[in-house]
Amino acid sequence: MKKIQLLIFCTFISLLLCGCAAIEDALNINLWDDNPRYQISLHSIIKHPRGNEIEEEVSTFKGEKIIINSNSFIDSSKILDAELIPLEDKPGYFDISLRLNGTGIKQWFQLVLDYRDDPVAVVIDGAYFGRFRPDGGHTEDDEWVTLKGPFNEVIARGIVKYARRNYRHYHPNSSF
Repeated sequence: MKKIQLLIFCTFISLLLCGCAAIEDALNINLWDDNPRYQISLHSIIKHPRGNEIEEEVSTFKGEKIIINSNSFIDSSKILDAELIPLEDKPGYFDISLRLNGTGIKQWFQLVLDYRDDPVAVVIDGAYFGRFRPDGGHTEDDEWVTLKGPFNEVIARGIVKYARRNYRHYHPNSSF
């Protein structure tokens, strides 16, 4: 009797896995892919390149080039969650509220102190998206900070959709 149950179970699992492969092929998706998407990172912009190894050339979405510091202040590994903030004066565009972990909050405040008057590069999936000036409208007790856009709807929703998944990718043993 146990052999029959085991045979039925193995058959069910085989059919399930084959079915998943068929669905993946039909929809052109990978259900098992946990690679980060819409990864966001904030970098200082290098105004006068010196050829240092921390300098990195990134492409803009328009095909231009910009030089950034390859060491990011904040990236998707520090972003626990994200929410959209609609811009009243620009329908279809958003600011993004980011929930940062403890390290991310500390780095945010350092960013605000060091770059209040200078723009910081916003990089999404390795491509330069735009600049923003960090504001200090938050306290150290806040977990949420605002990344000023404007971000178009596709980019903004992608960042929000994948924020938690990206965080779990970088912190697989996290209970979050």
